[in-house]
Amino acid sequence: MAWVPRNPRDRIARLVWLPRLLDKARRAAEGHSRGVDLMTPYMYGDNDYLDAKLLAFLKIRDRQVQQIVSEEPDDAQAAALLVAISGRTPDECRRWSERFLEVETFWLWLIDIDEDRIHPPGAEAGRWFYNRILFPPVFSIYRHMQKKVL
Repeated sequence: MAWVPRNPRDRIARLVWLPRLLDKARRAAEGHSRGVDLMTPYMYGDNDYLDAKLLAFLKIRDRQVQQIVSEEPDDAQAAALLVAISGRTPDECRRWSERFLEVETFWLWLIDIDEDRIHPPGAEAGRWFYNRILFPPVFSIYRHMQKKVL
């Protein structure tokens, strides 16, 4: 895997997942401008389970995020703009992040294993389970939903 978005636990503007979302938005926009898919095997945006949680919290859609990152090359500035548009307070962002980390522990663990950030006992079995059992049907559904958007 050559391209990997940032760690899901990284924060910007007090929000976990936001640096990763910005990476994915920039990558999706680049692929769109070149007429190629640069995202596979990653999912991005409104139809991605974890991206959608953050987008809903920020009260914004994936295309708006892509527009913002295409106009603002600085991640801190892009993040500040997204939070400002949402009307969320720093405390709301902090609380949302804490809750996200609690609720999505299993998925974050699988992502960490898949992206080779951690190596717990059974990591190979976890990677196999994620890539062979969970991901194929989820990605198929995602692709189907994306076709409706495009």
